[in-house]
Amino acid sequence: MNTQYVSAQSAIDEQKKSTDGHVIGLTSKFTCPFNDCRTYAVHRWGASNSPSARDGAGLLSHRNFGSMPPVNFSLCEACGREAIYIGGQIVLPAETDAPPPAVDLPTDCIPDYEEARAVLPRSPRGSAALLRLVIQKLLPHLGATKKTIDASIGELVAAGKIKTQIQQALDTVRVVGNESVHPGEMDLRDDRETALAIFRIVNLIVETEITEPKRLEALYASLPQSKLDGIAKRDAQPEA
Repeated sequence: MNTQYVSAQSAIDEQKKSTDGHVIGLTSKFTCPFNDCRTYAVHRWGASNSPSARDGAGLLSHRNFGSMPPVNFSLCEACGREAIYIGGQIVLPAETDAPPPAVDLPTDCIPDYEEARAVLPRSPRGSAALLRLVIQKLLPHLGATKKTIDASIGELVAAGKIKTQIQQALDTVRVVGNESVHPGEMDLRDDRETALAIFRIVNLIVETEITEPKRLEALYASLPQSKLDGIAKRDAQPEA
């Protein structure tokens, strides 16, 4: 997982703005929201102050637009494309800017994870609820047999199957918002930043508990057979 992942929506949320909602400042560094770029790069801010409309005959200067929300732009220096924000919300590109799943996320978890990514722009609460389902499906892959997230965490901790940091990450997901929320239920206090944090936690769990052990096993298996035999012989000797 990219440790420098900062979403475009998070960037504009944190950027200083004028009283009319336009971004103050020239540049920010964040992850490009276009799915075929996704580069952590410098973005240049811009704004539009005078919306207008045209018909076939020309400018409709008499058209009354009423109160228009602020329109901001960010230009990615990596791919040269602009994202558009209306009223402080990213509208272009329309794709989600949630992080993609970790490479080793189990296949039965991927559909719910991808759906959580897809609905994030429209419903952070729905996205967070789906991610809790992802975690419920993920825990058995770590050795859990209990039905609830809370019971599964306790089971894995008692068996020494997960690291303290992963236990803390799982309990964060369980407690954030409303401790009584069950997988699949929506919490009225789940917001966009909460959902993005859960995306990162899911990927952290997969990379720490699945990907890293797999890499270590592959590295060990790559040792010459004579060395592996020697290690096995050493470990089989009784203690003096």
